[in-house]
Amino acid sequence: MKRRLIILTVILLCVPDRPGQTESPPNAALGLSGITGIEVLVDELSPDIESLGLQTHRIANAVEDQVRHAGIRIFTRRDRQKDSKGAALFVRVNTQHDRIGRYFFCLELQVKRSVNIEGIETPIEAWVWETPTRITAVADDKVKEIGSMIQKEVQTFLQDYRSVNGKGRS
Repeated sequence: MKRRLIILTVILLCVPDRPGQTESPPNAALGLSGITGIEVLVDELSPDIESLGLQTHRIANAVEDQVRHAGIRIFTRRDRQKDSKGAALFVRVNTQHDRIGRYFFCLELQVKRSVNIEGIETPIEAWVWETPTRITAVADDKVKEIGSMIQKEVQTFLQDYRSVNGKGRS
C-alpha cells in the first residue's frame, strides 16, 4: 500500500513543464497596480535541500536583488505594514525526494497586499497575483538549478508589475 502511494505521488508530480506555463493570464497583473514596495518572503527549505546548496537566505537575497534591480523598493515587514500600497512576494518551494536520486518540487510565487472591498470599512489582506504552479524534478546533483527557475518566475512577476506600473519606482 505504501509503495503504491509513493508511486502515485511520483506520477502526479511528474507533470511535465509546458512552454508558456509561466505566462500570466490576461488581466492577472491588475492586482499589482500601485504597489510601492515589496517584502520578499521565502518559505523555509528542508534541511536536506539546504545541505545540497540551495539555501533559503540566498534565495531571498537573490530575489530581493532582482526586484531592487528592476527599480522596486524592498520593504521590511514594518515598512509594508506602514505603507498601504506595499505588498509581500511569497516564494514557495516544496520538495519531495524519491530516494533514487531525484527531487520533485513544486514552485510558485504569490503576491499578497492590502485591498479595499466595497462595503467593508477596513482593508483586508488578499492574494492578488500568482504564477501557475510549476511541478518538475531535478537530480540530486542539480538541486541548485531550482534557483534559476525561481529567477525565471520572478521575471514573470516583474513583467506583470511593469505592465501596470511602468518601469519601477525607486
